[in-house]
Amino acid sequence: GDAAMSLRDLILSSTAPAPVPVETPRGTVFVRQMTVLEREQYEAILRDADGQTSIRAALVQKTACDPDGSLLFGPGDYAALCALPFDVVSPLFDAAVRANGMAADAVEDAEKN
Repeated sequence: GDAAMSLRDLILSSTAPAPVPVETPRGTVFVRQMTVLEREQYEAILRDADGQTSIRAALVQKTACDPDGSLLFGPGDYAALCALPFDVVSPLFDAAVRANGMAADAVEDAEKN
């Protein structure tokens, strides 16, 4: 019926919350909520993480954006993000964890395993 159709349309037209500004030593960067697919890709990274994986760089790659929500970094930037100073990545990671409703301790536990 029409009611179900309108609910479907309502759900499918959902938009993510506005990106959140984050102050870093290099200026203001924004982080955004991940899509379902991005979140599941990130969860796969967490599951498969080994000593060579930076979960922080991976999350920043999937969430750091401009004020319009366009991602700043692509998959090709992962190695460069891994090489950044901790004080640049850490505030972005912390904000991305909050913006995505993730528990920081759960993410850090995955990093240790």
